[in-house]
Amino acid sequence: MAEHVYDEYFDPLSSVLRVHIARLKKKLKEVSGKDIIITTRGIGYSICEE
Repeated sequence: MAEHVYDEYFDPLSSVLRVHIARLKKKLKEVSGKDIIITTRGIGYSICEE
């Protein structure tokens, strides 16, 4: 997923993307009261439609 957001100089060990997703997940949960973005370890993120 990071290769679609960053250029070839992106450090894959950087936690920048993880931090942004974590903050977004927290804000969405505060507003909706439920987890909207689901993390699947080793695969990535998905949006829960329920």
